[in-house]
Amino acid sequence: MKPLIPEIEERYGAARSILLPVVVTRPQLEMLRAAEKESEEGWNFMLLLFGGARLVAQIADEQSHAYRLPEFRLAADILDLEDFEVAFKAKVQSSYGLKVEFGRYLLMAQCTFMATGEAEDNTGDDLGTSSRTLHIFTARTHNLDDLTEENQAGRNAITLVKPTALLDALQAEWADYKTQLAFGGTMGDMRTEYDKSWTMVRLRVVATAFQRLFGWPLPEL
Repeated sequence: MKPLIPEIEERYGAARSILLPVVVTRPQLEMLRAAEKESEEGWNFMLLLFGGARLVAQIADEQSHAYRLPEFRLAADILDLEDFEVAFKAKVQSSYGLKVEFGRYLLMAQCTFMATGEAEDNTGDDLGTSSRTLHIFTARTHNLDDLTEENQAGRNAITLVKPTALLDALQAEWADYKTQLAFGGTMGDMRTEYDKSWTMVRLRVVATAFQRLFGWPLPEL
């Protein structure tokens, strides 16, 4: 994506760049490192997709009221801005059934993950870390009438939430995760471990995005 970034920023605004050092458990780090090559071969996106005053959110867990902003990946070999826009919109429509209009290129979050207890021992090499770059855009959708059971069949389950509710849900999830770490970590399967490794990233990225959009203070972690 690097060759395209100047063109994207000229059209959609210069993104704020943030660095996120994140401490995770050893199983989470191993899962992240195993997926790192695949991640580097694509562009990772998070979308703040507004429908009116609310955000489109993926329902991650109905029982715990956990939400996720739309996240997806595009191939890294797209070198033309128009091709990028077409691929981006097509991905959102195929995954969520919604047509989008671009807003702003808001954030570029560069995440470095380190295993619990090893952050102090890291001597600067990358053997004990895993890295990700996450690009965050804002957008709007005007076909919310398509949020029907028929339209969503076979797609990610989504709903509309207030920005404050989304941030509160993420912060509650992070508080629960910190409690688990305090008692020796988690014993979930690999998918669960991989998902939890993004909990801190999601909270910080979403909070920073809201800080930039609305002037909100960052939550205590």
